[in-house]
Amino acid sequence: MKTLYDPKFYQAYADESKASARCVVSKLVALLQPASAVDVGCGVGTWLSVFEELGVPTLRGFDGSYVQEKEFKLAWDRFTPVDLENPPQSPGTRFDVAISMEVAEHLAEDKADKFVDFLCSCSDVVAFSAAIPFQGGTDHRNEQWQSYWAEKFLARGYLASDLLLRHAWGAPDCAYYYQQNVVLYVHKDSRWVSSIPEAQWISRPEDCVKLNVVHPAKWLQAQDDSSLGLRRISCALPAAVKMAVSKHAPWLRLPRRLLPQVLLRPVLRRFCYTANTIRYRVEWARLREAFAMVPAAHTLFDGGAGSGEYLRRALAAGFAKNVVALEFNADNYRRLEENLGDEPRARLIRGSLLQVPLEDESVDMVMSTQVIEHIRDHEKAAAELCRVLKPGGYALITVPHPPEPFPNDDHCREGYTEEELSALFTPHGLTPLRTDYFLTRGTTDRMMRVDGLPGHGVFLPVAFIDAETRLTAEQRRAGTPFGILMLFQKRAR
Repeated sequence: MKTLYDPKFYQAYADESKASARCVVSKLVALLQPASAVDVGCGVGTWLSVFEELGVPTLRGFDGSYVQEKEFKLAWDRFTPVDLENPPQSPGTRFDVAISMEVAEHLAEDKADKFVDFLCSCSDVVAFSAAIPFQGGTDHRNEQWQSYWAEKFLARGYLASDLLLRHAWGAPDCAYYYQQNVVLYVHKDSRWVSSIPEAQWISRPEDCVKLNVVHPAKWLQAQDDSSLGLRRISCALPAAVKMAVSKHAPWLRLPRRLLPQVLLRPVLRRFCYTANTIRYRVEWARLREAFAMVPAAHTLFDGGAGSGEYLRRALAAGFAKNVVALEFNADNYRRLEENLGDEPRARLIRGSLLQVPLEDESVDMVMSTQVIEHIRDHEKAAAELCRVLKPGGYALITVPHPPEPFPNDDHCREGYTEEELSALFTPHGLTPLRTDYFLTRGTTDRMMRVDGLPGHGVFLPVAFIDAETRLTAEQRRAGTPFGILMLFQKRAR
């Protein structure tokens, strides 16, 4: 491997990797009760540190010489530098379990067999995860479907199981790529084949295709306009204009001065910058990921729905079967009626979040985006959201995060830290499941700079202003974010 992975690379994924490791490793330890474990492609030893937390005494990590002693999370004598593209024939000893997490895709394709050989020489039990096609990432050279790797393991006498995938699927703190990619391999002569009946072993190469899955979070990410770059925009713009002209053909008799507005509005909304476009672009990306972590709601309530744009998207994405939209502001309620008035699955209510006209425990999920900071009695607003939520239901809340780059006289407070927002909802039986951040200082700084351009920068590609499309959760947290999202679950009875 030629690429050097410096401390910043590992720091960017530290929290996400640790939480994911705790999800997967806890299952492995519960199943196997191992006395030894090896991580091939261990990085700074995050996954090994979880084995250590769970009492596994003998640990070994293999990775390139770019791993630094001061960054390694275990005693340095547990690390062995190795060229992963040309590993030794054997590690010198067998371990009770071997893992390799999101490593194989970084190796050249012609080195894949050597890498699998080395994993098999380490243990009869291998937990393996590698990026699927178009997953994306730093220096990915060989993204392959799960079946590609499974067939290689089967050729070496191992059986495959999606047991770990089933365990991790939907876990709030486990990164989506581990949820979709992790496969358990056990040698056919190992005692574990008969000792883990729920494994549902795959033994035939033609059945390996059953392991090929894509996580909903990745699927939605792939459909998101935020991945559009300038080249894709330039290629798509002519077709978008053509579609807009076709869609609005009945209006071609409008006065000439109105034609540009009618024809270009769909194009501008999709590709060009406006303040609301940026908010919907970066905030919706975080909301969508949170929605994908929980079951679809039969009824989703939005307290302070504004124009109803997020509810419209939630319905379109299948995150809710029915929605209830509450809006207090008259102008916003008019836009809400324009957006969702003809939607049979939507119920619209003009009213206040301080007195929600719904029965107790009547909805499966509640959301409130950038609303609570406007309400002086925010404890009452939080209590109302929790009152109408069923036990076991979910609450999705976004608010500003201090310091606030856009002073707003309508805000009763500058924003909320994670601790402050949690303290507002936990007294009502809600447990935090996820915290994320959006609208980093890099994005807001660009927004303020382009606002002084002609037309407030509206003809700039939206991707030029958005500085956070490809940032990790930890990078967004460190980027002085203006927005914070928290996902809660109400305690079941």
